[in-house]
Amino acid sequence: MLGKLLKHEYKATYKMFLSVYIFVAIVGVISLMFNELNEKSPMNTVFSVCSITMKGVLIIAIVVMLIGTVLMYILRYRSNILKDEGYLMNTLPVKARDLVLSKLISVIVWLLVTAFVSYCAYSISKLDFFWAESMLKSFFEGMGAKILIPFIAYLFVDIILIMSQLFTSLSVGYTFSDNKDVMSLAAYAGTYVIVQLSNIIGLIITSFINFGGLKIIIESESNEIPTDFANSMFIIMGIIAVLLVILFNTVSIKMLSNKLNLE
Repeated sequence: MLGKLLKHEYKATYKMFLSVYIFVAIVGVISLMFNELNEKSPMNTVFSVCSITMKGVLIIAIVVMLIGTVLMYILRYRSNILKDEGYLMNTLPVKARDLVLSKLISVIVWLLVTAFVSYCAYSISKLDFFWAESMLKSFFEGMGAKILIPFIAYLFVDIILIMSQLFTSLSVGYTFSDNKDVMSLAAYAGTYVIVQLSNIIGLIITSFINFGGLKIIIESESNEIPTDFANSMFIIMGIIAVLLVILFNTVSIKMLSNKLNLE
């Protein structure tokens, strides 16, 4: 059933995403054209202004596209599961777990695709698909490449955690009979506190593992985070994030299984 829900989800959203991706790609190509014209005619004010403007438009489009993906799925979760359409969804022979996972998996996939399209569009505008290499080298300089995999894994799990947190806040908020959206915001504030306290605990655990107690982790001379500390931090924070994902999604599934106060 989860596969059918995912198929329905992608079928309902792919046209909108595809149109947005095409638009952003076109903006990237136009930005490249004006960049090339500006380089060939650096004294031409029109080309210079258009080049700067299109680069700004591209960056804004990418940011809006990423934020819009999250907002769209917040609204889809709210309307498909918690509001009017929720009556139909809850009468189908579908487990609450599958409903939650279908939304979570589909939004993560679209976010990854959106990030890839964003990178490609910006790379086209620069006519350089390896522009991020130097940035990554400077970011990981002094810490070694061995933290790259824990960092990427933590980043991926953290994206799942953010969406799980948002969905859970809605699920909890809609258990109330009145002011459901307001209560969802209050629930989000509560989950935010939980996440931040968990991060603090993770840093404390990391500090004890590496230093045997609480200690300032930034070296005064080099201003670099010790490699072992960074590696342990991403691993521990990643484990904590996974536990929070399980916790939040368990709460969402429990709320849906108890039949929310649907509108």
